[in-house]
Amino acid sequence: MRSTLDDVKIWIDLHLNGIETIADIAAQFEVSEETLRKAFARTEGVPLSDYLRKKRVDVMKHLLTTTDLKCYAICQQVGITREDTGVKLFKRKTGMTMDEYRRSHSNVDRARGGKSP
Repeated sequence: MRSTLDDVKIWIDLHLNGIETIADIAAQFEVSEETLRKAFARTEGVPLSDYLRKKRVDVMKHLLTTTDLKCYAICQQVGITREDTGVKLFKRKTGMTMDEYRRSHSNVDRARGGKSP
């Protein structure tokens, strides 16, 4: 199952913008959502839903500091169809609004050529 979970993580990285729910991932790998959730938590030590949220926020941070995309477009890029959902997630995980994050990090990251740390 370990190699399958490695494949799941790679697939998430490649398809983040098209993943709306964990059921989407389970369907791709032809396993039940419950089986996937349990195996992922047991093997990775973190619930799949938390892993997915962290991935979304990490990509949102990168896009905020390296592009001029609007918040709604950034949310769409990470598979969040409703902007308000993405804004709330970002604020809950970072303690900042998306605009605050962009203002406080953009100049530094763009000076590095848009590369994330």
